[in-house]
Amino acid sequence: MVEELDLRINEYLQEKFSLSVSKSSYFLHSNWQEFCLSIGQDHSIDSFYLPRSFQAHLNQDSEFLTLNFLHEFFGHGLFAENHSKGRELHDLEQILYEEEKKNFQDKQIPIKELKSFREDNPVYKNIVQSYDENLNLQEGFAMWLEWLLAKEFLSEDAFWEKQEVYLRRFGKEYQNNISLVKEFISYSKTLTPHALLFDLGLPKHYDKNVLLEILNKIYGKKFDDLQLVLLYGSQKPESDIDLFIVDQESYNFFNGWLDVYAVKEDEIEMVIKNLDVGVTDALFTGELIHGSKDYLTNLKNRALSVPITEKAVYYNLSKSKEQKEYHEKLDDERQKKIALSYSLSYRRNALELKKGNKPLTLKKLKELYDFEKLEERTSY
Repeated sequence: MVEELDLRINEYLQEKFSLSVSKSSYFLHSNWQEFCLSIGQDHSIDSFYLPRSFQAHLNQDSEFLTLNFLHEFFGHGLFAENHSKGRELHDLEQILYEEEKKNFQDKQIPIKELKSFREDNPVYKNIVQSYDENLNLQEGFAMWLEWLLAKEFLSEDAFWEKQEVYLRRFGKEYQNNISLVKEFISYSKTLTPHALLFDLGLPKHYDKNVLLEILNKIYGKKFDDLQLVLLYGSQKPESDIDLFIVDQESYNFFNGWLDVYAVKEDEIEMVIKNLDVGVTDALFTGELIHGSKDYLTNLKNRALSVPITEKAVYYNLSKSKEQKEYHEKLDDERQKKIALSYSLSYRRNALELKKGNKPLTLKKLKELYDFEKLEERTSY
């Protein structure tokens, strides 16, 4: 059963989430207690995953072998290979492994001596700290993916039956795991499974239909009021998803992974007239994922034809000041960096407009700035 599921599930994950398990391997053990004792693991647990070697180890005789396979190989394996925290933990484990080899000169290491060596090892302490800090993130994701895959390939009832058995076996402490996975499941049902993965920090893929499904969940009935939705920004797997929206009741929001810059439909004309580089950049670099192509074209043409005015220069300088003040009030370093970047961009845009240039995009603005700096350095 386990072997049959391996390929099928990987194909499913690749098609649905653009993710797969490629580095991990799994091992079925017929003498579980003996194996666990040989490596110093608790044999009362039927399975575990070792980030150091990307290995899932499973008790072959467990009544929940298949579910444990989903949990360890796909849940923890996917996290270890694709999440920044998972890769960080793997790298730390590799460093510790090299230090252990050097200290014990590649000999078979007795468990007692190994534990003693690790007690005072700073790398091991960092590993323990990383485990503790990300325990809910890792375990919550692994349990959620186990639930999702059980629902798709086995049965959801089988997943919950296992939780009841584990609750009786491990006591009240395991209730925390059940509460955790219920939170993850609720989130994925409310905002889609993709939204959950993005929120957890897994790599993003910028699929139009995926993003529209999330927006439908966020806006509900008001989704039909969205006149225009553009996907813009860097669109890197580890970056936030940047969306520019024109609607009737606009509001900006950032939830940790989705950054929405919205402008009211009755204000878009004024913003374009003032050549707001934050808006024109989205219009000229963004990908249309919802709304009329003709409407977008009209907005672009308006930006191209609008004359440069002193009011537009003043507007961009005001926006620069506004972003700088916002930067000074923020505590979050990431948000502070973004606000400062926009402050500089608005200021540079104002200076270019004053010279009679109309950059329209941040890329063009940077090119003009870099060219001017080059001219300054090469002038005699």
